[in-house]
Amino acid sequence: TVVRQYRAALGDKVNEAHHNGLEGYIAGRMMVEALRRAKDASRGALLEAMSSMRKLEVADFIVDFGNPRHTFSRYL
Repeated sequence: TVVRQYRAALGDKVNEAHHNGLEGYIAGRMMVEALRRAKDASRGALLEAMSSMRKLEVADFIVDFGNPRHTFSRYL
């Protein structure tokens, strides 16, 4: 699960796990994928890549940034 991946990424700092950190972890994974998809490092290319991300699976968590409100989850 995404929580297990987050906790594993914390390594020896796992006792410092927090819901805000989990949100940042998911957002970071989403940003890395957007950067991979972007044609170049410009703002426009990044926004286009993010808008194309529909139903992206981060472990077991579904991310959809392509909705009209440009929010990637209704839970976070």
